[in-house]
Amino acid sequence: MSAANWTTASLWLAVIASGLYHGANPGMGWPLAVSAGLMERSPRALVAALVPLAAGHLLAMLLVILPFALLVILVEWQRPIQLGASLLVIAFGLFRQPIRQQARGEGRRQSQIPCGV
Repeated sequence: MSAANWTTASLWLAVIASGLYHGANPGMGWPLAVSAGLMERSPRALVAALVPLAAGHLLAMLLVILPFALLVILVEWQRPIQLGASLLVIAFGLFRQPIRQQARGEGRRQSQIPCGV
């Protein structure tokens, strides 16, 4: 297995570990939402409590998984990005390189008569 594959696998394992911690930790709020729905003793109240919980989880998953997905893309495209950036820096350096011009004083004739005489 190559280094890029190990890096990708490590990133996804971190996402899974984060999800397991979140799901197992009772301090995350899901017991409160479920108990609020159950206290009304109505299946509709339980579903009504679970809908915002599910929407919040969807948003949270997007916020957690998006950076990891972007890191996976970065790892997979790292070499082409490095090559493109280096070519861009070289092209900019060549563009900004000064063109050889005549040095000061080489194109002018110096007067042999001293000033102030």
